[in-house]
Amino acid sequence: MNLIDQTLFIRQQAELFLVDTCTIRHHNGYSVIDGEYAESFTDLASIPCRVINKSGKVLGNYDSQQKELQYLTNTENLMLQLPFSTDINTKDKVILNSTTYDVVHVPVKHSLMGAFIIGIEKQK
Repeated sequence: MNLIDQTLFIRQQAELFLVDTCTIRHHNGYSVIDGEYAESFTDLASIPCRVINKSGKVLGNYDSQQKELQYLTNTENLMLQLPFSTDINTKDKVILNSTTYDVVHVPVKHSLMGAFIIGIEKQK
């Protein structure tokens, strides 16, 4: 079995663990409505996915001293495994358990990549 065949086998096995479901909202661009920019999205079909890890963290305003709570922003970061054939970019959004997340990281696809894992984030 050559390296490409092994990679295809690993991809096939990795997709057996996609036990959750999410919806990709593909970014279509911007339009101007009543003088304001509005983003346009198209919901693609629900696809299988898997939440890999979940963490909450607090980001501070690093340009100044943290003196008040208003300088803090809570974020929820998730890693999400998707089928390798998924077309997604960092302008898209993901709906997972009725919550919309921004796509913050999409790796470059490589012919020897086994699992396709993206980073998503929810601002609180």
